[in-house]
Formats: sequence, structure tokens, C-alpha cells
Amino acid sequence: MISPRTTQNLVTVAFLITTVVVITLTLIPLQGGGSKIPYLDKIVHFLMFGGWSFLFGWVFTIRFHQLRRKKKQADSSLLQTDFSTTLNWIVIIGFLFGVIIEILQGILPIDRTPDIADTIANGLGAISAAGTLKWVSTKSFYIKSVETKD
Repeated sequence: MISPRTTQNLVTVAFLITTVVVITLTLIPLQGGGSKIPYLDKIVHFLMFGGWSFLFGWVFTIRFHQLRRKKKQADSSLLQTDFSTTLNWIVIIGFLFGVIIEILQGILPIDRTPDIADTIANGLGAISAAGTLKWVSTKSFYIKSVETKD
């Protein structure tokens, strides 16, 4: 079984790699025509930003609890935390990340144009990530990875 510390490190590395991949894929010039599959671009945006938001949320929660423990605040149990506030921040930051990417597509000379439908798909991905994270937060491997003492 993987230790909680190893899980924390793997989640952090996965988040960093995902961040680089999302930025790269959304800010490189596109070659050729679009996909023959209808709405594939929107599905990809939903999955990329949903995955990024999920990993961001997990890392955010891990770091939040580590900070609370370092400051020796009251019980830092996940169950004692207002988890809905954390989920709201995950959605907001995931959505803002998507908005920033779309703005950069319009500003940078990369022959890409911002698309409001992509922004909506990004935001829906972030909302879905928060819902998934809420479900995963009830699982023991997640709780252990978040609440492990330094």
C-alpha cells in the first residue's frame, strides 16, 4: 500500500504535470482542421479543466491542512473543516484558470481565438471536479493523504 506521504507527493507531481500539459495544449498553435467528431473540443476542455481542478483541489486541501497543523490551530480534521468553502474555491480558481487561458489565446500571437463555449466547458469541468472531490473526500485513502502529519 502507498503511504499517505507518497500519495501527497504523487498528487502534487500529477498536478504540476497536468498544469504544464493544460497550458501547453491550450496555448500552442493548432495545425490543420478541426476534429470530425462534433463538440470534441468542448469535451476535451471539460476533461482537461475538470482534471486540473480535481488535482488542484486535492493539493489545495493537503496544503490547507498542513498549514493549519503548522500554525497549531485547533483540530485540522477534514470533518471539522467547512468543506463546502474549499469546494467553492476549487470551482472559482478552476474557472478563473480557464478564463485566463481563453484571454491568453486572444492576446498571444498563436493563431488561436478565445471561445465562450470553451470557457463554459472549462467551468463545467471545474464544477464536476468539485463534485467528484466531494465524493472522493469520503474515501479513506483521500482522508489519510490530507490529514497525515508532517
